[in-house]
Amino acid sequence: MKKVRSFEIATIIITFMLVIACLFAINELNKVYNIKYQWFSDYKNAFSIEKREVLKTGKSIGQMQEGLKIFIIGNNKDYNKNLENLKTFNQKVPISELDNYIYLCGYLGKFKSQEYDIKFLDISQKQNRVEVLVNLVKPEVIDEKAALQSQLEAIEYNDVVRINKKAFYLYSQILVVFKNRDGAEIYRTYYDLNK
Repeated sequence: MKKVRSFEIATIIITFMLVIACLFAINELNKVYNIKYQWFSDYKNAFSIEKREVLKTGKSIGQMQEGLKIFIIGNNKDYNKNLENLKTFNQKVPISELDNYIYLCGYLGKFKSQEYDIKFLDISQKQNRVEVLVNLVKPEVIDEKAALQSQLEAIEYNDVVRINKKAFYLYSQILVVFKNRDGAEIYRTYYDLNK
């Protein structure tokens, strides 16, 4: 039997270590990372990380509809492009913070009913794909006549969350997919964090 030389042993060990490192790298790339975010509390008039109340009744909205707006603000260009949309958000997206944060904004509309809801609930990333779970709800049955006669003042339904730009793992060009609570895709857009 031939003796194994130290060079051959070293080659086997290095090859084994490289295979283990590659497997570890592939595993890391395929992980799903939860992204921490802050949501804007109208009550506190500030961003918060506290658990939020979510309307669980009603019918989940499964597609873009008239009046529904979802957009991302991450730089001055985005801010200026969405000035009309930002009027709804009453200073919730400060231009001075755009170097550090991106803002996900959602607007459902103005209704005389408390059975509507729009809230960003969960944000996760796998490779360059970022999924945003949105609680997007309307009443099971919409009674237009009752809504018109209602004494309630119309409520504006919108939501804003901010995410630190450093929270995105490895990728600067991301595909952002917004899904409702049933998992149906509502909207998708590509976003470049470096622009």
